[in-house]
Amino acid sequence: MTKSRNEIKAWVRAIIPHFSNSDNWAVNENWQGLGVAIDGKDGARLVIHTAFNNDDRLIILGYFPGHEDHLPYERPKTDITVGRKRPPKAIARDIERRLLPAYYQVLEQARQNKAEHIRMKQEQDDAMKALADALSSEVHIREDVLRAYNFYFLEARWKPYENAFELKFEASLEEALKIIEILKEK
Repeated sequence: MTKSRNEIKAWVRAIIPHFSNSDNWAVNENWQGLGVAIDGKDGARLVIHTAFNNDDRLIILGYFPGHEDHLPYERPKTDITVGRKRPPKAIARDIERRLLPAYYQVLEQARQNKAEHIRMKQEQDDAMKALADALSSEVHIREDVLRAYNFYFLEARWKPYENAFELKFEASLEEALKIIEILKEK
């Protein structure tokens, strides 16, 4: 039989005072997911729930609110399993020793990845706008692709890691030769 959310909350509340920085952590009363969440003032979140096959074991995992899409591919393990019957002080020590160092390492990398993604997205948006402004035609932009329609068809796909556009034209032979001549000058 699975332990109720209130039972897990009571268990978590008994552990929090034993953290070395216990004033940093609080039970998230609005958490609607599996188990119980405790939030750190620094944006960290841990989620605690019973093991699916053993109510006497609890799984404690690092959660990455707002950074799920930016986690590094290769990362250390950010969850542990503990016996529910162990003393709260021992469990708090396990969390701080076995889980939090790896969790904070991954959280910091996810924050950096997110900041880099936002920076690259802004570069993309600026480049798309500059290209759209330079074209005097009807322009449609969808994510990383710009399409322009006038006497030719132009598709420009932004390549963020090269900081450049990949261009695809549909043009007459005469227009294509003019474009090639312009490109040769560079």
